[in-house]
Amino acid sequence: MKPSLSFPIVVGALVAVPSGAFGQDQPWLKDRRYTEGIGYRVGDYELHPGIAAGFGYDSNFFHFPDNPPGALQLQITPSFSFTSLSPQRLEVTPTEAPPPVIFQGGVAFTYDEFFGVGPNTQGVDWSAQRNVSGNLYLALKINPRRAWSATVSGSAARAITPNEGSIQDASLSYNRDMFQGNIDVAYAPGAGLFDWHLAYRPSGTVYESSSYQGYDNMVNEIETMGHWRFLPRTSLVYDGRFDFLTYPSLVAFPAGTAYAEKNGGHPVRTLIGINGLVTNSFSIQVMGGWGASFYTPTPQPDFDSVIGTVELKWFLSPPPAPGATTATGAMSAVSLGFSRDFYDGILGTYYERDRGYVGFSHLFAGKFLLLASGGVGPMVFPGFSTAYTTAKPGHVNSFTDARIDGSLFGEYRFMDSFGVNATLLYDQEISNAQIPQAPPLADTSLAYQQIQAYLGVRWLM
Repeated sequence: MKPSLSFPIVVGALVAVPSGAFGQDQPWLKDRRYTEGIGYRVGDYELHPGIAAGFGYDSNFFHFPDNPPGALQLQITPSFSFTSLSPQRLEVTPTEAPPPVIFQGGVAFTYDEFFGVGPNTQGVDWSAQRNVSGNLYLALKINPRRAWSATVSGSAARAITPNEGSIQDASLSYNRDMFQGNIDVAYAPGAGLFDWHLAYRPSGTVYESSSYQGYDNMVNEIETMGHWRFLPRTSLVYDGRFDFLTYPSLVAFPAGTAYAEKNGGHPVRTLIGINGLVTNSFSIQVMGGWGASFYTPTPQPDFDSVIGTVELKWFLSPPPAPGATTATGAMSAVSLGFSRDFYDGILGTYYERDRGYVGFSHLFAGKFLLLASGGVGPMVFPGFSTAYTTAKPGHVNSFTDARIDGSLFGEYRFMDSFGVNATLLYDQEISNAQIPQAPPLADTSLAYQQIQAYLGVRWLM
């Protein structure tokens, strides 16, 4: 590991919410309702192939604080998913129990090519940024919507995140491979007024550059969650999570610096609240509780405070069918919310994120899909020492940044399997913090502003 590089320039990629290639954030890849069409039936399965292409502009791919070089970006994204036959193809009613076993899976890859435009004052080699990201998932649902049920799933993804700041070396990128498993056992007796889940979720992140492998981490999470439906479409919800977080090879703080070695912890979150429909067109979700990070060894800055989510949603299209336990399935809605949580960080031990947000989604006449969202709020960082990574020892006091994000996505379906789309993304971090670096590098600023705009076409089945 290279201590003089690894800590300071890792700031933007690992502490703030990472922003990699646009292909990893495309709305239709995130939500299967928008990804898949009618598909092909082959035996007892539905197959959903697809391919998309997009071309657009990124104003600040590297999150430079000043004079960012812009680039045109070309993307090609093939995708494929499959599932056991849907209730529509089985010609059963929505209230009828599905088959005892449902199998789902999918894979998608995105190839990115860049073409620099405008002044290249930072000397970026855009050809070195071409890359391929991707994701894969498999899920097996056993006995769904019955008294005892289980879900076993796994996923793998490769995320592309470039170097940020003053160093443009492709070999030092923050590209990483992520893995996650899930075993969820649920009990829902009788008419389904009550259900309880117990889940185990192992996950890991592996950085491809040897310079950042000290930040490889593993998380073993145990979650228990329950719903008690006390109204036809409103539930009391409890969610509790306990994590075992480890950094297998994180470099230690030398004796005499501000903090001891950070080699993991046992974050805990416990939340209780309600979720459901207040009227036929209006829903509310209120979840509140406590979170604590419990980093080891001590003493280290720990998060120990209130966490939670509040969301109000107004449905523009008919709400979910009677008997649904939640009100999150409708495609057309306006939402307003606030969330507060903490996240493990490399810059210090953790950071706190508070975010107010608005969202809108609507499918017009079954042809034009519009998705819009935006959020703003503070990011709070505890104080930390930089002495163990730089030749210029120092201590950074606690500070608060502001984060602004927004997205707009529209797609028009000329036919069920073909559409054209446009995407506009905005991301900004407002910060006065200066992170010390080893000479001759200048101190690092966390501030940046990024605008992305793309046009694309998509064929899906």
